[in-house]
Amino acid sequence: MAFCSILTLLLCGVGLFPVSLYSQNTQMAEPGVDVTMWCQHNLHGHAFIFWIKQTSNSVPQSVACKNRNSNNCYFFTPNNRTVMSVNDKNASLTITAVDPTDSGLYYCSLLLNDKITFSNTTYL
Repeated sequence: MAFCSILTLLLCGVGLFPVSLYSQNTQMAEPGVDVTMWCQHNLHGHAFIFWIKQTSNSVPQSVACKNRNSNNCYFFTPNNRTVMSVNDKNASLTITAVDPTDSGLYYCSLLLNDKITFSNTTYL
């Protein structure tokens, strides 16, 4: 339970940690199709990879999470329409049967050794 509070602090209070942020892409999709977004990483060891969604006037929401070593985040319950995959250099997020409520700014966040890094952003 304490880890959930730390996770909330990390995602909402990122000003406390070194942060990198890259450029934004736009991805258009018709309702009902599957959409896949990608981010590159060079993580090793015990690291967490999150996919985060943000809409205007909202706080960031974690939509997917994996631990690089064990492939799961014990403190996160995934959505049944999101599928996250991680390999040695990339992480992907697939949203099945996309609908207008899926619109927003998506980015992956990499957490390793108390440092959080944000990937390129994609507006869906």
